[in-house]
Amino acid sequence: GDYYGEVVAGLTREAVASDARVVVVATLQEFVPREQVGAPTGFSTPVGWDHADGVVAVTLAIGESYLERLRSAGIPVVLLSSTQIESFQAPNARPDNRTGACAAVTHLVGHGHTRIGFVGNHEQQDIRDRYIGYLDALEECGLDADPALNFQVRDNSVLGGEEAVPAILGSQERPTALMVATDRNAIGLIKAFEAIGLAVPQDIAVFAFDNVAASSFSNPTISSVDATFDEVGVLAGRLINRAIRGETMPIGTYSPGSAVLTVRESCGCGVDDRRHKPVVSHAFIRQVLESELLTGDKEADKTARRDVDEFVGEVIRVLELGESVTRREVGTLITKLQSLATQPDTLRRFTEAMMSSAQWPGGAPLPNEESSPPASAKVASALWQMQAGAFLRQSEEAEQAIVEQYVVDAGLLNPNGGDPRDLRWLDGTSVAAGVLALWNGPPKSGNLTVAGVYDPDHDHSALVGDEISIESFPPTAIVERANEAAREICLVVPVATREHDWGMLAVVTKSDRSIARENFQHWASLLCASLESRELHQSVSDANSPE
Repeated sequence: GDYYGEVVAGLTREAVASDARVVVVATLQEFVPREQVGAPTGFSTPVGWDHADGVVAVTLAIGESYLERLRSAGIPVVLLSSTQIESFQAPNARPDNRTGACAAVTHLVGHGHTRIGFVGNHEQQDIRDRYIGYLDALEECGLDADPALNFQVRDNSVLGGEEAVPAILGSQERPTALMVATDRNAIGLIKAFEAIGLAVPQDIAVFAFDNVAASSFSNPTISSVDATFDEVGVLAGRLINRAIRGETMPIGTYSPGSAVLTVRESCGCGVDDRRHKPVVSHAFIRQVLESELLTGDKEADKTARRDVDEFVGEVIRVLELGESVTRREVGTLITKLQSLATQPDTLRRFTEAMMSSAQWPGGAPLPNEESSPPASAKVASALWQMQAGAFLRQSEEAEQAIVEQYVVDAGLLNPNGGDPRDLRWLDGTSVAAGVLALWNGPPKSGNLTVAGVYDPDHDHSALVGDEISIESFPPTAIVERANEAAREICLVVPVATREHDWGMLAVVTKSDRSIARENFQHWASLLCASLESRELHQSVSDANSPE
């Protein structure tokens, strides 16, 4: 999803820059909901340890005992975690939670609010850090923090936000503004307010965190802190590279210093509110584009940075033209943008940053209320149309993913189909290569046998039947099929149910910000069902065969 996709993209970018490869091991069970908060997983399988020069452990992927085993094996570890593990000391890459929340609350104070509440799930360290930033801002602004305005919710979802409303309305003195820990909480909160006739921001102003796409399209649009999670992934990559080189690093939390306020309507900043219009620098517009374009390849990135610099110069020129800009000039700008960036979220963030910059270029106040902003209606219309087209393409890609799922379903659930172990059911999917290995004996033995290989462009059939240790899985030949400069990764998922652990599946696939663990884990679950069905059919056949 958004968070994991972005941090993996940033981590991969940094790996490519150091001629490294990325293997991502999914440790969270398929049946665990996205928003569920809990302890680290019980995953204990030493996947790929023979390959690993270093390990980045993301959030609750593995527990302390696994981390200690890695360290005892001489493998450096860096955390990219919202959960503190007090007894395991290691460098920890984290978003700028405190700084971002502090800036957001200070912005609300700038609107004249003095009674500001906080909504969030304090079971997560990220949310606790955002709460500390909220407290820091109140103190810096000379305001007292009222414990009665700390509204705790059960999770980070839309429902969590909805459930906070009764407590907010029941306050002895209702807050006039809220710092909400996540956008999804804020979406639920605003929806519930609307249902009872409370208007945002007129009755209660809202500022949230994460800047997910839905915050751009809610009504009202939601002001949010953009934590730039890809930069957190880049930072984790730099930290693990330093650890691999043997550099001594202070133990503690590291943040990239890249959180940015994305100001919209929910905090009270309307299109005609000149006093509180955000300052969005051209450097941030450049950063938004580079977050998609940079791959870590030095030569390719040199070209990408040059293209972005030239494009930003064109953006500045068009903004300065204002209403005198021609439709042809606008069309040329949009065409260049579409040749640079394709991901909907990149175009969304660019559009908002450009429009904010247009309303208040360089942060200089407009001379008077009658002054026209330097962006024309033609530019705004073209940007929003381009963005709508990008989300239409994303919808079409989602439809294609459903079609791909049907292909997998048909291949694995067809009772008359071939042997699921040969991985031919991957034909028609976006997977470039794959390998399936089944346990040879009990899983705790750590011994696997390669049962099938999928690689239409290369013949790796010789691998089938090879015995391999779990520490050496996936095989090097498959790991090397991933082209990180083209944003490919090797993703490993356990082929297991609650009752039966069959083995491991590794696939080479495209990594982008929308990558979802559920897709591949669902495939693994279907593979389990198919293997179980085949085993059952074989046992029945054996029982009925004459001796």
